[in-house]
Amino acid sequence: MAKGQWSVRAGASVIAWLVLFLPAGAEQPSPPGGPEDSAPEAYRANWPGFRGPFGHGVCSGRRPPLDWDGTSGRNVLWKVPVPLPGNGSPVVWGDRVFLTGATARKRAVYCFDADTGRLRWQRSIENVVGSAHKPPDVLAE
Repeated sequence: MAKGQWSVRAGASVIAWLVLFLPAGAEQPSPPGGPEDSAPEAYRANWPGFRGPFGHGVCSGRRPPLDWDGTSGRNVLWKVPVPLPGNGSPVVWGDRVFLTGATARKRAVYCFDADTGRLRWQRSIENVVGSAHKPPDVLAE
């Protein structure tokens, strides 16, 4: 895939996550019982990984818009190009959005300001033996 296509996909991924999980709104119910009852409040209040706290796809205190448009900016807080393409889920913690990116030769972690989209910092990841820079191919049956 061309570098430009990866940048567009990575940027679209960031937009989608920001639209879904940063706007404030009404309290969303979460399933009763389970490990979340004893989890620290900070874990519940943030988006620590894929599908959010506890993998339920629900984040307390948030009500995302049901529609958005990346081209016009409707219901989009911000969008920025991501330096390297990524396949992982963003982590939203406090006022920061963390992303990873990789190519066949480089790997990095990025920290963006959740309010403005400004890149706060980036770190190169070196000497990761056996790690993939792209998702595995899925075979059709």
